[in-house]
Amino acid sequence: MLLTILAVVSLNDSTIVSTLDTVTVLYGARTVPFEYIIRPYSKRWEKVQDGTFNSAPSDRGNYNGAGEFCGTNRSVAARTLEAHLGRKISKKDMINLDMQTAIQIYKKIYTKNCIDKMVVHQPLLVDMVYNAICSSNGSGRFKEVCRHFQIPVTRGGNIEPADILAFNKFVKNYENEKRFYIEYYNRSESYYKKRAKKHAGLIKWIKDYPTCPY
Repeated sequence: MLLTILAVVSLNDSTIVSTLDTVTVLYGARTVPFEYIIRPYSKRWEKVQDGTFNSAPSDRGNYNGAGEFCGTNRSVAARTLEAHLGRKISKKDMINLDMQTAIQIYKKIYTKNCIDKMVVHQPLLVDMVYNAICSSNGSGRFKEVCRHFQIPVTRGGNIEPADILAFNKFVKNYENEKRFYIEYYNRSESYYKKRAKKHAGLIKWIKDYPTCPY
């Protein structure tokens, strides 16, 4: 089946060709490959390498679809692992979760939410949005910030191709992308501060990003 070109937009001196299945940047701003997200010593790379088993009974991510405790490993929640394997999992499955499987899961999240289609000047914006999706309501926050800037987005939890096309059109202007980054950062910081008692680590997580790398 032939791909349908939905839009061709100008980005300063760059040309972005946007289709339903791909976004190709010819010059200047670019999409960010998953390999950047999982680069050595990046946040997601640290999670994959960590292999620390989370056994907190109060963490809802530690329970499978049947409500049984399985824990979390490499920051992969029980239901996420179940969805990937297509079957009910046990605590043993979670303990035995290897790096390769974790990377496959994280890459699936990356493409499912169309993060691979975001066209940006600063890859840290993509890195921040993606890692927020992996940790807590990042896709919902992405849509909140889009609406703040009157960027039209779809309803529902996942980020859709139409959302990314609208986002790309907005951030073709460098200053707009800068404003989006700052707003997303500030909202993330506020979200985590409200939950600091239960999720103290998330505050450190967002503070690891520069407030404005532009």
